[in-house]
Amino acid sequence: MEKQNWKPLSRQGVRARMGICSDLHVCGSYPSREKLHAVFSAFHQLDPLMDAAAFVGDLTDFGTKEQYAYLGKLIQENAADGIPAQLIYCIGNHDTFQLGTEHAQERFARQTGQQPEELVWVGGIPVIKLAANQTAEEDYTDSYSFLKESLREAASKAPGLPILVLAHHGIQGTAYGTDKWYGNYGEGTEKNLVELMRQYPQIIHISGHSHATLEDERSIDQHLGFTAIQDGTAGAYFENETGKIDPETGEPASVPPYGPEACQALVVDVLCSGKVIIHRLNMTAGRSCGPAWEADVPALKADKKNGFSYLPARKGAAPVFPKGVQTKLRKVGEQAITVTFPRAFAGDGDSCSMVHSYCIRLLPEGAGVPFCRWIFADYYRREQRAEWCVRINLEQKLLGRWYAQVRAATSFGQLSSPLRSEKVLLNADK
Repeated sequence: MEKQNWKPLSRQGVRARMGICSDLHVCGSYPSREKLHAVFSAFHQLDPLMDAAAFVGDLTDFGTKEQYAYLGKLIQENAADGIPAQLIYCIGNHDTFQLGTEHAQERFARQTGQQPEELVWVGGIPVIKLAANQTAEEDYTDSYSFLKESLREAASKAPGLPILVLAHHGIQGTAYGTDKWYGNYGEGTEKNLVELMRQYPQIIHISGHSHATLEDERSIDQHLGFTAIQDGTAGAYFENETGKIDPETGEPASVPPYGPEACQALVVDVLCSGKVIIHRLNMTAGRSCGPAWEADVPALKADKKNGFSYLPARKGAAPVFPKGVQTKLRKVGEQAITVTFPRAFAGDGDSCSMVHSYCIRLLPEGAGVPFCRWIFADYYRREQRAEWCVRINLEQKLLGRWYAQVRAATSFGQLSSPLRSEKVLLNADK
């Protein structure tokens, strides 16, 4: 990875500062050594005195002793350049793969020297670690009593401060990616951890597992009455929603282009006032993922109904294409076409206006059934491509003249005006 230069963050008014990331997948198919170094380097440059670093599960790719040992070696390598004094580890589903959930927690404790579930303190800030139970890698219902007691203790000892809850799996239907990748938090049962957390608006729940891109503003959600965040991935690959295609191959893809480059993390500042500032880092691009998020804990506790602003109804402006540009449709053999079009841009400076994807619609001049394909934009890369050439595989032979219509879309459904190609004869209609 390229050398990074991060501007130091001020410590003025900061009570505690934590670096947080997940999904290292050490010894997997990705350069975990280089990526972990990039994470620690960013943390150190931003604040050499950072209070702690937390890793929210999937420390390893398979949970073997050798992989844990290699993780320890990587930690020691980075310690020479400076790492936070307090390291916090959570267990993830990949950390259970060799032994299964029943015995993986014992290995986790032996290898990390930490318990899978515990309440720890960082600069006076309570941090609660959750672990899925020992019979199912995504089920947290057995953690109900532990969470209940830990929340009671945390709220009693730190009444005006946030409570961080770290768990590898997200809560369904909250932060970006949790519609598909989520844990069982006991909704609809007597052990409903979600309802329990709703009693504490000061909670900041941070999860991994989804590998979704942090630039997407849906990565933070407060509609349940507390804050839920997904932290991307530090060591693996991006994976967003289904329903898209790979622009090079035309095959279905939930992994966006250049997804294996992924290396993202959070820096969470808790101010003396109780306010929380969440910085988003993209180590591959060497920049932030967007403006910092804020959660004013005293205000949220004072106004549980109106204090939350990161809600599904966020909007932003529609994307725009440069003036005077066109899209082109070209036949590629009998079973595919390509559609070429320029990059679109955000309609304004609001981070909710980011161009997230493109809809490519194919329409016939006469008889025929229109259809569309979607691709992800490459908003997470250091340099975004100026022009797209997207392959679309055809399920059947298209007869007659067809044209393409391309629209750019935001994460919140705002669509640009369409770009239209000229009509092209794909196959003669005999």
